[in-house]
Amino acid sequence: MSKRQYTSVIRRQLNELNAAIDRRILRGRNYRELARKHRELTRTLRTLERGRTGIFSLFFS
Repeated sequence: MSKRQYTSVIRRQLNELNAAIDRRILRGRNYRELARKHRELTRTLRTLERGRTGIFSLFFS
């Protein structure tokens, strides 16, 4: 699976998870586990999108 495909899969999972969290909030239910999964996926997506950007990439690219 390419990086692009993996990123789109993670985005799709995040969208589905956001919808599930919204439904739980509206029903007044606990969404702690879903929030933890959302945090992990967001962290993974941020790491993938960041890639090699920074001061070191200017010198070592």
